[in-house]
Amino acid sequence: MSKIFKTLIFILLLAMTSSCQNTDTSTNFGEPPHLSVDFVVPDSANTGDTIELIATVTYNGKIVNDADKITFEMWQEGRKEDSTMIESVNNGDGSYTAEMTFQQDGIYNIYAHVTAKDLHSMPQKSITVGKSVNDESENEEVSKDHNHEASNEKFSMHFTNPGEVNLTEMTKIMVHLQMNEKPLEKAMVRYEIWNYAISDTHYWIDAEELIPGEYTINYEFPKAGTYTIQVHVENNHGLHEHDTFKLKVN
Repeated sequence: MSKIFKTLIFILLLAMTSSCQNTDTSTNFGEPPHLSVDFVVPDSANTGDTIELIATVTYNGKIVNDADKITFEMWQEGRKEDSTMIESVNNGDGSYTAEMTFQQDGIYNIYAHVTAKDLHSMPQKSITVGKSVNDESENEEVSKDHNHEASNEKFSMHFTNPGEVNLTEMTKIMVHLQMNEKPLEKAMVRYEIWNYAISDTHYWIDAEELIPGEYTINYEFPKAGTYTIQVHVENNHGLHEHDTFKLKVN
């Protein structure tokens, strides 16, 4: 009888331990990580006006007042290569702000680049400054010249400038991809790198997705010069996008 009693106690303890473990697992892994950014930009402004950009960041519904980095990127429609980066001010309540003044009429696009909790998000907004740009032929030309940026309006690509690149050093090259303002995961991303001043050869490198929506390669440039980097993006849903960037190697 004593053995039966001890056996029952042992089974009961095992059941309680298993229940506790299941409870912990549900608590820790039941809710997937989700970084949300509420990005507020006025729809329009007058030339010379100073506006405020506001990005409010939450992680799984809780405010984030210690984001790793938040910057705003602004460019005039059709002039992405001349974009301007502006650092944000952390207000300590989950909101990050910056002020911006527009000196010319036009349509401006603005990214909020948010990195927090090992995740990245970059919602985009547009603002019309001064007289609205309505010439359809001009808009069509802009669309053709920049179809890599907006051939699918819900797709966005941001190339992270690696900063100073030195010869014979391994360089981390990275792009952030989004679809519908959410990280684009499980895409097929390839980097095409060449420099015609050195060689006619194009080098192709498959990128690795280490963080959702973040595609990275490590590359060692053989010689100094200005290299062209074209990023090719495809997925199983018919997406096919590309964008081209320049990188100077010292």
